[in-house]
This record gives sequence, C-alpha cells and structure tokens, in this order.
Amino acid sequence: MSEVSDTRTILRQQQLEQSALLNTTSGVGNDSEHHLVVTLTTHKKRLPDVYLTIESLLQQSFKPDMVILCISKQDIDELDIPATLTAQQERGLTLLWVPEDLGPYTKYYYSLKAYPESLMITVDDDIMYANDLVDGLYRSYLRSPECIHANRAHKMLFDGRGELLPYSQWEWSTKDSQPSLCIFPTGVGGVLYPPGSLHEDAFNRDLFQYLSPKADDVWLKAMSMLQGTLCCTIDDDRDWPCRNPTIFESQNVSLKRDNKKQKSGNTEKIEATFAHYRLGELLK
Repeated sequence: MSEVSDTRTILRQQQLEQSALLNTTSGVGNDSEHHLVVTLTTHKKRLPDVYLTIESLLQQSFKPDMVILCISKQDIDELDIPATLTAQQERGLTLLWVPEDLGPYTKYYYSLKAYPESLMITVDDDIMYANDLVDGLYRSYLRSPECIHANRAHKMLFDGRGELLPYSQWEWSTKDSQPSLCIFPTGVGGVLYPPGSLHEDAFNRDLFQYLSPKADDVWLKAMSMLQGTLCCTIDDDRDWPCRNPTIFESQNVSLKRDNKKQKSGNTEKIEATFAHYRLGELLK
C-alpha cells in the first residue's frame, strides 16, 4: 500500500471503530419491494476485526434488510464472539451458525439456502465498504434484473483461434458495463445475485470442493454460465480500492503468498470447471 492509501485505511478504520461504539441509529431495513440480504463469512483469526466490515454494511445509505455473518461451529465457539458483534446484533446483524466450514463458499451456500427468493449480495470480511455499495448494486439490478451485478470484475479474453486465454491474461478490473457471459465478477467488490441466477449445482459441495477448492468466484461464474445468466459491472468510474480500503493488518504474510499464486491457481480451476461442464462451447 502507498502512504496515502495507508493513511486512508487507518482513518476509515478509526471512523468505523468509533461508529461501532457510539452509533445506535444505523442498522438494517428499507421499504423497497425486494428482500435484500448481504452475506459474508469469517474465520477465527479475523473474528476480532470483522466488525469493521459489518459496521460499514450497517451504515449503508440504502440499507439491506439483513446482514448475515455465517459462522462455522467447526471453527468458532459461541464464547469466541466479541462484544462488538454482540452490540451489532442488537442493531440488526444476524449470526448464522452453520454446521460445516466450506471456506469462502460458506458465505453464499447457507444464506442462499435459507433465503432463496432474496436478492443476495456476497462480500468479503476484510474490506471496509463504501456507504453506497448496496445502493449501487441495487440500482444496477433495477436496470437489468435478469443479470448478476458486480462492483468489480474481470473480462475473459480469447486468442486468435477463439480459445479462452489464461486467467492472468484477461482484462483485469474491466470498465465494460455491458451485460455479457464474458464478465467475471470478483467477490471482493460485492456481487448481487438475483433469485434463480445460479444453476442448482452451486450447492453441490463434493463437486465444487473437487473442481474449484477455495475459488468460489470461479465456481459461481460457472454456475451463472450454466444457468444462462449474463453478468455486468455497475457503471462507476471511481477508484474502487481507495473507496473500499482493506482492513489494516488483516492480510498476513501467508495470505499474501497465496495471492501471488492466485493467477495460476485460478487458471487451473477454471480449466477444470469449464471442461467438466463444457462451458467453452457457450463462449464461442
């Protein structure tokens, strides 16, 4: 991170820390005709800091009807829950205790099963989201209710023979806002899934753990393609990382090493998943 980005992150973190302690008015609920759910998961090491992400979600300008934190009983005991999360429950946070830790899949797997008719926004647990995250995704949905909507996405690209290029050679953080099968949402930015936008195999645990372990972005993209659902990014040219800083010190060294392997690792999982479902044929 640059010195400027570092300072912004720290100031944003301090702001949300103060809000979590003092603010009793922010929360959930709106008067729209749709039931709007934001869901995320976390693990034990991030549990003390996840309230910062949740606070940013409770302070949205357009409030979701629910903010769900999925917690695995395999990883976290009820006595591990800090006072910050207890206070946020009083303001609308829902703790959803789930029987099995499915890694990043946990955040959508159990929430979608519980609320299949809701608009579901998935987010990560280490970002302090801008207060118009939900508003932007919801307004984008109202314009194109048949699509999946993402704040951030890559665009799949092809070689001269029409074959899909490796993940590392795609158009990263694309600004193309046109609905397309080639738009690949990245979950860190927040993604809105309308009811019925994913194939039923989105819930096939054995298959996603085998074909695409720990790569829920890859799996959910495949499930949207299999369902015939187009994806699009919201029409917003503002700098996303500056407006949505990472929680200070949430990324340890091992995670940074894993991130360096992401490009090659995702290529392998994309190839395996797309080959299994013959998704390459849909892109030609």
